[in-house]
Amino acid sequence: MSGASGGGTRVMSKRFIVAMLLAAAPLGAAHAQDRDLDSEPSLGKIVAGEVPEGGGTARFVMALAADRAVELTVAPVAGSDPVVRVYDAATDSLIAENDDSAGSLASNVRLYSAQAKRVRIEVGNAAVEDGDAPMRFDLILRPSDWRPKPVTALTLGAAPRGTLARSDEQLFSFAGERGQVWDLALSATPGSSLDPALQVFAGEVAGGPVLGENYDGGGGLNARLRFRVPEAGTYTVRAYGVGTSEGAFTLAAGAAAATPAVALRDIELGRPAAGTLELGSDEHFFRLGERARAAVAAGAGSLVVDLRRVGEGEGEGALDPVLEIGFDTPLGFTSLLNDDDGGDESNARLVLDTAGLGASWLEALRIRASSFLETTGDYELTVSGD
Repeated sequence: MSGASGGGTRVMSKRFIVAMLLAAAPLGAAHAQDRDLDSEPSLGKIVAGEVPEGGGTARFVMALAADRAVELTVAPVAGSDPVVRVYDAATDSLIAENDDSAGSLASNVRLYSAQAKRVRIEVGNAAVEDGDAPMRFDLILRPSDWRPKPVTALTLGAAPRGTLARSDEQLFSFAGERGQVWDLALSATPGSSLDPALQVFAGEVAGGPVLGENYDGGGGLNARLRFRVPEAGTYTVRAYGVGTSEGAFTLAAGAAAATPAVALRDIELGRPAAGTLELGSDEHFFRLGERARAAVAAGAGSLVVDLRRVGEGEGEGALDPVLEIGFDTPLGFTSLLNDDDGGDESNARLVLDTAGLGASWLEALRIRASSFLETTGDYELTVSGD
């Protein structure tokens, strides 16, 4: 995950897109036998493992003692890219997951349980295009003094404060109603070296598909995310520091006015679409038109998406466009790429690697145009092949 300021252009590969959207499901079919780490002298040592040729997962089971913590690291071998998920063995519920930790290809999770339980560890290959070859890794288990911070209940109008250490996180939980728009702003306290980041998940754990995320949308390195609740239920907000950053923070939760759903518009390559973003939580959605999908499927390569302010408006209140690329999912729009000022001046620009995307992925591809904070004005959206 990049924490670079300034909202520069970001490129998303197919393997990362697939890994993100399939994150809610177990990584592979049940194996005939799980490797029992309790029968091996593994805690504090290295256990070598391998994901078999053709994909799937390497699976392990182990006991977590009551009120004990374990730090679990899956280290890549020979350039591999492992992803790890941990499940409660009794209920099959997801406990923790991680792909790339602190800017490396290693995966890292910390496990703790107040009561004794058994867990199942699944290690898969995040580099899906390399699934036809075995993937080797080292599973490292170390005792830890870490204890998770209690999940904090979040309500509209609240502004809880806290401190994040390196590689730390703080979880917040809120009950959302369908159609609500939550305006979440995570800011570093003045003098703090924290580079804040936000993610939102459905359910009571920070696992499964990321429904919304932001790194630098709140000005400077601060994060700001407007999240529209897709279905009534419990949602979890994950606040953390990018890379090795740490420090004090404030999380503000406000309500943005929910607007009626905007009709989905088709857009073709090289044919700009125009519109006007009003004050509030206005947002416009686009999908690739039939000819655009055919061109991409035929090998157009990367898609370059530009969102530009048009007209004479300048200064305070003039449109500062925000651009997102994602997919339509059963839980609503899932944002995978976002940008604020990656184009010239305050305009937004994103590049999406479409190599290998099939027809179903292209059909579900969505582009969202919105405005930063209380800015408004006319825009022009252009999608072109690279």
